[in-house]
Amino acid sequence: MTSPFDCLNQLMKESSHKEMECRAYLKNTKEKLVKNPPDKFIRFEPEYRGHTGDSDLIITCEVVNDAGLRCIEAYIWEVKSPQCYVFEYDNNNRVKPTKDLISAENQLLHYYEEYKKSETFKQEFEITSSDNVHIGGIIIGQKDRLVKPNAKYASEEKKNSLYTRAINCRKEHFYKASRIDFIIWDRILDLLRSDKAVSQPSEQVSTISSKSSNFDVTINDNNN
Repeated sequence: MTSPFDCLNQLMKESSHKEMECRAYLKNTKEKLVKNPPDKFIRFEPEYRGHTGDSDLIITCEVVNDAGLRCIEAYIWEVKSPQCYVFEYDNNNRVKPTKDLISAENQLLHYYEEYKKSETFKQEFEITSSDNVHIGGIIIGQKDRLVKPNAKYASEEKKNSLYTRAINCRKEHFYKASRIDFIIWDRILDLLRSDKAVSQPSEQVSTISSKSSNFDVTINDNNN
């Protein structure tokens, strides 16, 4: 039986975009996609339809909060394929976010804002307080797609240096304040490889997919 690691690894090597197929494997690493240790997971909901569009992924889980009360929390995630580039050329000393990254950020903020205020959403997911609706983050790209190729870059080292500067700037002035996690698909692959990953048969993963129709980068300061 082919492992989830091998399946995702193969999908990441494809030239065409494989967002929905790859997204199914996030169920195997859902423990890493929530900020508070859950007692149990309740829903793994791809393509949830709201007024502002279809959010890529909602994960709900039951936790005991700091006050000792049991509650259900929801985490909102935006997912782009491993084939998406994260940044692209702006000038010789600066890169800018691609339209895929900008789209993911914009969608995530709008969905979070909508669901936090929506009584319909909270009733459907059995969430008793708006404080229990959280931004999860963005999953996009992979190691060889951090910056879109451009002949104006003198070297690969230069391109990687510009990526590091750009993502650290975004982290410090945008993601940290909004509690947005930023993850590239290689990190998900690493989690699938580890003993801590929750594995399941590839046939089950396929069912989820059909239903939904140093540069190992994971930015997650919120767990510290």
